[in-house]
Amino acid sequence: GSTVLDASALVFPLVGFVHADAPSVTATVAAIQRELADDGLVRRYQPDTSVEGLGGTEGHFLICSYGLCDNLALLGRLDAARERFDQLSTHANDLGLFSEEWDPERGEALGNFPQAFTHIALISSAHNLERASRGRLAGRVRTGAPGDLAPQAGTGRRSPPPPGRRPSGRSARPPS
Repeated sequence: GSTVLDASALVFPLVGFVHADAPSVTATVAAIQRELADDGLVRRYQPDTSVEGLGGTEGHFLICSYGLCDNLALLGRLDAARERFDQLSTHANDLGLFSEEWDPERGEALGNFPQAFTHIALISSAHNLERASRGRLAGRVRTGAPGDLAPQAGTGRRSPPPPGRRPSGRSARPPS
């Protein structure tokens, strides 16, 4: 493990590894907002030349920025998520294409262009915001993932699915 904050941790609740209202997720979202976010844009991490051996700076990663938008929606903070989504969507070019990163100081696209992952994140965030606005998100984007454990009666703990059942709900036995 590392003590270095990395915005890639925002993907954990998006894939069902952990529920969005877990204390570790809410703390991570707060730390990312405090330490890695500037005006709605999120850096992947704080560059450290002593570790990377490279100088200079990186832009703000748009996929991480949309990931924060998704996490805010999962946490029920829909107004903040919508505001962030709308602000992020202004970083497309005149053809609606996005780059990998954005430099807010110079107001220009950086990195790979066009960047498919950013476009996928945009679509995913739009879908998640729509689901959240209809009350269909409930703290998780994907159910049936390995970390999506069922509550144990009366204990407050979560347990894996019953034997013979995959987390997705499909039978572990091959079709006959």
